[in-house]
Amino acid sequence: MEGTQAIDGNGETGAPIPRRRPLHTLRDVQRQIATIYWDARRGTLEVTKATRLVFILDKLGNIINDGEIEKRLVEIEARLAMQGRE
Repeated sequence: MEGTQAIDGNGETGAPIPRRRPLHTLRDVQRQIATIYWDARRGTLEVTKATRLVFILDKLGNIINDGEIEKRLVEIEARLAMQGRE
């Protein structure tokens, strides 16, 4: 989303928002957390903002993980149902 700017709590525009990266897998979330970590270490991102973003990413990671577990459970249940019919 090049050209888009962040808006702070006072309605003021801030630095441009970087292009979005996909967050479909736990690996995607892990990469994003690592990026935020290094940005905070370099001082290009406030630690309080980094903490909030990582909290949200942690929740997203949990949702992705739960979705994977649910998908596997459905597959296992389907296999067991097929075995019961044989």
